[in-house]
Amino acid sequence: AHKIALASELFIKGSLDIFAKPTNLNTQNRILSFDISDLGTQLRPFGMLVLMESMMNRVMDNRKRGRRTWLYFDELSVLFSYEWSTSFLDVSWKRYRKYGALATGIFQNLDQALKSETAKSMISNSEFLLLMNQAAPDREQLARLLHISNEQLSYISSSQAGRGLIRMGGAIVPFINE
Repeated sequence: AHKIALASELFIKGSLDIFAKPTNLNTQNRILSFDISDLGTQLRPFGMLVLMESMMNRVMDNRKRGRRTWLYFDELSVLFSYEWSTSFLDVSWKRYRKYGALATGIFQNLDQALKSETAKSMISNSEFLLLMNQAAPDREQLARLLHISNEQLSYISSSQAGRGLIRMGGAIVPFINE
């Protein structure tokens, strides 16, 4: 217990105590937006865990109230950069559905996520995917992972704005929405 107390002191009353203080965010608002971009490298992992735990608590509270929850993760690939957040996200992603929540992951670049077996499993098991223009290495991996034909790949290969692929269940449909 003494070792744990000493190890956590830095986060409780030391220089990294930012999450040990009351929040200035009204957590009762219907819409919450968390931004961790300004957290330094030492605080980012801890901050991400605090936020992911907070989101899961919100999902569970909403479930008790009979409410659905929508979660949007922009730059989701950042979470796949750390083993602990990948594990947390893997478990949470499955629980979100069971608890009546809809989680949406948004990636600018899939390269980081496609290095993770957990991320690949999450992507391949997703009921709905919207794919826009992809870099060549990402296209190749997605083609293997999602069984995308060469003709379908043309919609995410150097494609113009408003063109891509929608995967719903087992169906993959090209779209043009200019």
